Amino acid sequence: MTKTWKRIDEFSEHRSSVDMRKGILSPGEQPVTIAVLDTGILSSHTAFMSADDGPKGYGRTIKVKNFVPSSYGSYENDEWLDRNGHGTHCASIAAGGTFRAWIPENKQEGALPSRECGDIECGVAPFATLVVGKIATTKGFSKPEWMAEALDWIVNLEREDNIKVDIISLSVGYAKFSKRLFDSVCRTLLAGKVIVCASSNDGRRQQTNISFPARFGNVLCVGSHSKKGQPSEFSPNGREIDVLGPGEDVWAALSANEHGAVFPFSGTSAATPFVAGVCALILVAAQRIGGETLRSRVSNTSMMREILRKMATKPGHHDESMGYGNVDPWNVFNYGNAYFKRIIDDVLELDDNSAPTRVKQLPE
Repeated sequence: MTKTWKRIDEFSEHRSSVDMRKGILSPGEQPVTIAVLDTGILSSHTAFMSADDGPKGYGRTIKVKNFVPSSYGSYENDEWLDRNGHGTHCASIAAGGTFRAWIPENKQEGALPSRECGDIECGVAPFATLVVGKIATTKGFSKPEWMAEALDWIVNLEREDNIKVDIISLSVGYAKFSKRLFDSVCRTLLAGKVIVCASSNDGRRQQTNISFPARFGNVLCVGSHSKKGQPSEFSPNGREIDVLGPGEDVWAALSANEHGAVFPFSGTSAATPFVAGVCALILVAAQRIGGETLRSRVSNTSMMREILRKMATKPGHHDESMGYGNVDPWNVFNYGNAYFKRIIDDVLELDDNSAPTRVKQLPE
């Protein structure tokens, strides 16, 4: 059976084989930036800190903003600070580094250690920098307009602050359609961002369980699979599903304590930043074999969908429970740069000498 992962840190062994150990970018390579729109972040957690960062530094979190009105609770005045834990967990799955971890006695702020668990490398793309927008309250409530405002902010960051976000990880979803959110998603896609969305945790209880913005269809819609590679019970069905990522008992950073606290979490919310991290790996790999030109060509949601499809376990078949199957980057990176470039060339149809194909419906 194709390799699947229950815990994100198990992927570090595979990542090291493609010369990305510890996320060291080669001289001249442009950084990859992942935006996480969620409950905020504990940016001082050791998962996000570099060796030369101070104890209260921001680490690799380069920009933060709160979109939750203060009227929704006094805690929301703390700007980007994550008092829920969901955002910190998701951010560390996408881009957490190596740190000495321990399991806390509970999930409450300031919790003390109950058990050491050694070093953990929880992030798929530890070389990535983070941009964080807080769009959900401490109790986990959110509104589509908050996400829309955050997406507009991300698009404008390049012009206003010279910060280019490459990938956006959205593990927050809504039950009802929002025209305001749809318009913002479309503008963000036109700006060349890769948008990765959690499908929902509603399982198969009703015919349509996929939440927005994952249900829009123009974003990457991610479900969850188990350790055995089967769709998780909570992962929904729908034609919008593109791929599945590991989403059961995923260990990653916990905001209860900045000094290495970790905790397991299940949901498509965990599978989504995993896929976002894989997208970051793809961008770096594309840059290494084809420079900034090739990277820019694959740095959009449509192209990324096709590349992820080639990495999935069922690239030639789509169904409503698994999409194109489980994302398995080992299937591609295991065979080196030449094989990866063939996949990119196939997706981009770079063969300029290929003959045009006649449309069968047109008369000769």
